[in-house]
Amino acid sequence: MSAQIEMQKDNKSRAVANFVTQKKSNAKQVVGFLDNRPEAAAQRKILETLRNSYIDKSPENIWKTEKRNTIQRVHIGVEPTNPDNFRTVTRVTGSTTAHYGGGPMNIHAGVYNSNIANGPGVIPVALPGLGGGGISDHSNQQLLDRGNASNYVPEIDHIVPSAALGSNSYSNARVISQSENNSPAVNANRPNVGQISTIAHHRINIQNPMTGYNNNVNARGALAAPDMAEVGTFGGLQAAINAASGTTNNNVTITEF
Repeated sequence: MSAQIEMQKDNKSRAVANFVTQKKSNAKQVVGFLDNRPEAAAQRKILETLRNSYIDKSPENIWKTEKRNTIQRVHIGVEPTNPDNFRTVTRVTGSTTAHYGGGPMNIHAGVYNSNIANGPGVIPVALPGLGGGGISDHSNQQLLDRGNASNYVPEIDHIVPSAALGSNSYSNARVISQSENNSPAVNANRPNVGQISTIAHHRINIQNPMTGYNNNVNARGALAAPDMAEVGTFGGLQAAINAASGTTNNNVTITEF
């Protein structure tokens, strides 16, 4: 009888011990799961945000995202104030998708077509898309089709050279022969400082809070002397052409819109 009572006490003690041990173990698990340290709470917040976030992959949203991430350059360049003073036949004006010096002129077809349309008795175009024939805007020389191996095939010339920040635009283009391109005679027939204008190919805003200057230049508008003074403070025309829209240098901000 006594042994049975002792066994019951022993079993009861073991049960209590097991209960206490299990409680402690559970307590440790709870404490480990509910980690309230600031860094742990921050991590949980991030994970929750990621789980609940929705990424809009619609074409419209992708286009908007790409547009926001695209660096928009300031499109300005130098052109002759009166282009027709430096070309005898070609009569095209306006802008293109490429707007400033450096890189190829990407408007060949329009320039050739204008030259051929305005030149009497020109040789027909035999290579569609490449143009050909025409008359030199420099010498009035009859030009041959581009299919001919000759120094008299037509080439597009920047009236204000790319090296001088000439625009890739119709107003800065003319047709000359291959032999004339970069020849001393043609280089002598280029605009001087008093015959050129700096053109904004898109609308731009120039601001300088230090001087109170704030001016908009319309698309295809020429930058006036005060505009050019602020561009000089910005770092010069080359710096402005290479800058992303909205860039600020020396307190001057140039924004294209």
